[in-house]
Amino acid sequence: MLASALVLSATAAPPSPARAADPTCTISAKLVNSCRPWLGAESGGYGPTGLRASMLAHEASIGRQLDIVHEYLGTGNITLTSDIVTLAKRANTIALVNWRVVSKWASGDGRTASVNTQIDNMANSIKALGTTKIMLTVSHEPENDISPGGGPACTTYSGGSGTTADYVNMWHNVRARFDALGVTNVVWVMNFMGYEGWNCVENAVWPGNDYVDWVMWDPYPRNSTWAYHVGGFYNWLTTHSDAEHNYLSKPWGLAEFGNIGTSQANVYQMYDDAKRGVDNNTYPRLKAYVVWDQHTSSSSDVRIGYDHYSVSDPVELQHYNAFANDPLLTGTGVPDPVDTTSPTVVSTAPDDAATVSGTVDVTGSATDDVGVTSVNLLVDGQSVATTAPLTDGSVSVSWNSASLPNGSHTLQLRARDAAGNIGLSAVATVTVQNVDDEAPTPPGNLTAVWGKPSQVTLAWSAATDNAAVTGYRVYRDGVTTPLATVPATARGYVDPGIANLSNHHYTVTAVDAAGHESDPSNEAVVDAGDDTPPGKPTASASLTGPAQATVTWTDVVDNVGVTGYRVYRGSSLVGTVTDGSDTLVEDGLDDGVTYYYRVIAYDAAANTSTPSDPVAVTTPDVTAPTTPVNLKAVSAPTSVALTWSAATDNVGVANYVVYRDGLPQATLNGTTTSWTDTAPVGTTLHRYRVMARDAAGNASGLSNEVARSLADTTPPTAPTRLTGSLSGGTVRLTWTASTDAVGVTGYTIYRGGVSIGTSTTPSYTDSTPPPGRASNYTVRARDAAGNTSAASTAVSVTVPADKTAPSAPGSLRLTIGATGTRQITLSWTAATDNVGVASYYVYRGNSKYRLLGNVTSFADTGLTAGTKYTYKVYAIDAAGNWSSPTASVSGTAR
Repeated sequence: MLASALVLSATAAPPSPARAADPTCTISAKLVNSCRPWLGAESGGYGPTGLRASMLAHEASIGRQLDIVHEYLGTGNITLTSDIVTLAKRANTIALVNWRVVSKWASGDGRTASVNTQIDNMANSIKALGTTKIMLTVSHEPENDISPGGGPACTTYSGGSGTTADYVNMWHNVRARFDALGVTNVVWVMNFMGYEGWNCVENAVWPGNDYVDWVMWDPYPRNSTWAYHVGGFYNWLTTHSDAEHNYLSKPWGLAEFGNIGTSQANVYQMYDDAKRGVDNNTYPRLKAYVVWDQHTSSSSDVRIGYDHYSVSDPVELQHYNAFANDPLLTGTGVPDPVDTTSPTVVSTAPDDAATVSGTVDVTGSATDDVGVTSVNLLVDGQSVATTAPLTDGSVSVSWNSASLPNGSHTLQLRARDAAGNIGLSAVATVTVQNVDDEAPTPPGNLTAVWGKPSQVTLAWSAATDNAAVTGYRVYRDGVTTPLATVPATARGYVDPGIANLSNHHYTVTAVDAAGHESDPSNEAVVDAGDDTPPGKPTASASLTGPAQATVTWTDVVDNVGVTGYRVYRGSSLVGTVTDGSDTLVEDGLDDGVTYYYRVIAYDAAANTSTPSDPVAVTTPDVTAPTTPVNLKAVSAPTSVALTWSAATDNVGVANYVVYRDGLPQATLNGTTTSWTDTAPVGTTLHRYRVMARDAAGNASGLSNEVARSLADTTPPTAPTRLTGSLSGGTVRLTWTASTDAVGVTGYTIYRGGVSIGTSTTPSYTDSTPPPGRASNYTVRARDAAGNTSAASTAVSVTVPADKTAPSAPGSLRLTIGATGTRQITLSWTAATDNVGVASYYVYRGNSKYRLLGNVTSFADTGLTAGTKYTYKVYAIDAAGNWSSPTASVSGTAR
């Protein structure tokens, strides 16, 4: 789909009478239905994932099967997708594949091997369909991709794919490779933009009558009418068809159409106008209508059934369905073609190995089981002429042999039938020998440039000849014997081994097959420069301070003279010396590092010597490692495990020393960051620190200090003298505190063997004991290490059953909501209970209405305005005892 939509200035063709039904509908070899146009779509970008699923969803929305399914394949696709293969093989379906072969058209003209391989892969994947035909477009809408200056005068070209000639050459290469691989199940579609601003370039991108089977374009009317937009290009094709651009010999169709960024009324009108055009046979040459049903972006939503703000619009879908199910767009499927037999073509003259000159009549005969539609003359594999056989099958094509240079060339006839099947004659190799009495013109614009290594590069523009230029001769310094002879395709020559500082004069002549030599070109004069490098320096280096190196070297010789010396440390330039000195001093070196130096000499022509052999100095290491950090300790029953974060050092950490209570205990490898002390004393609290050292003996500071003793594994004593007392509905527990080797941190209380809470003191209150039965309680102590004591002796406490009802809720109040709310709000004062109120029950009238939790208000909503409602409230405790009700209150909802 195009990013913009231009407006056409032409008007629609006048309506024609509606078609009568044809009881004998046929499908041609080029997939044209004799009875009706095809209906197709390209759908995706929303809903189900994948082309096939999107197409099936589109068909479900219109209640019929599409005739054409359209898929776009980018440059990354070199075979058909599995979805389009499946749909192409479906009964009564045509696959329309729009393939962008390459981004830069020139790379697809046959000279790039990798692109040729990609083309062959696509050809073979299509050939694998067998007799199933597909429609194929080579890089649709080329007008929009033409590079600036890449075609005839038109609007400003803003693309980047190349020239119009690049596009045509790419198409021809694709077609030639498909033909060479025997691909006969392709119907070739030229897909124009169809916009007025590009009409001036349409003829230039036409691949040729023999290369195109269908003409299609992509209208997007936007705010113009269907007749103005579709009819404009329809009429342009009609009036601009000629012998070289025979548009009228092809069926036409719309490869995609839709409406972008306009009102929904215009979208409805587009589908209505399209339907009216079908019904009135306004555009009889249109044999396919393929709709664009895509969600490309939020600003360009062209989905059928959505507006351009991505809002669902079922009315649009109704208008489209009326078009898609028009009786004149339904019926007659797509049978597979029955003609798969290639034509037979025989070449009768000239004979193989013949010598020819001037105009040559190439003759032969071509036959087919159905009929031959065209015969091409191939010279050296390229089509140079096209004709049709006479009624008796005979073929005759005139060829001007002088259009090629004298020498060996191949001739072959290629016949094609209506189904696209191809037949080739045997190849005849002939020798072209034309009389030539004219010398070529001199080559022009000769230039000569000296460059390294010791060479002169020549360049010139081509000479011309009445027959053909066969080569060029290069002359130097007036010597009559050519310095070199190069092929006719050459536009330059490199003269190697030129002496430094020498001067030379060059001319070039052109020669033809008859041996004629042109006059010399203009003379190009060049002065050779200097490309001789200085000799290799010999260097030495010494440490002249703790952080200072001094590099010295011997002077070298050069054919002209040394300009200076460059000193490198590793691959980094340290400095340049140009004052005749042979010494360089570098300060600020890091300690503990070995540095390697090289010296390179250079001359005024920027020639550089071979680097000296490397020389080294090593600085002393006086930097201590960083202090280890994050020292941590974990106690176990018989050991203490230490870990820490590694220290760093300018050279490298050699070892770690572990201290316990200020004394070294272990020296570890510099890569080790853990140690376990297996010899701590009893429960003594030990203090640990770690120090890092490097190989030079530099020591870091001490790490953070950690203090640890052996792990505590002794549980506390069991609690004793556990007693329980009853207070209302709660149970109060007390006990004698436990003891521990380190210290008790808390207690866990159990009722019936299940934990019900914890306490840090030797007492606990159970506020929710079960009433009406005995409960057994025990207590366990725990310490900071997680050790748990044995359970205390159990104590049993019985909580009597609760038979006391709560008091009645007080002060029931009623508030009527504002008019239209149909709401009444109740509120009351909380009831009291010997144990506790659990819930409230609201009655409306004399019936239970709503059970609430322990709350003191309720909003009754959704009432009927004008109806009077009466309420009262009961309190209920956990034992199920009900209070007396409140006084009743009444109110009328509004």
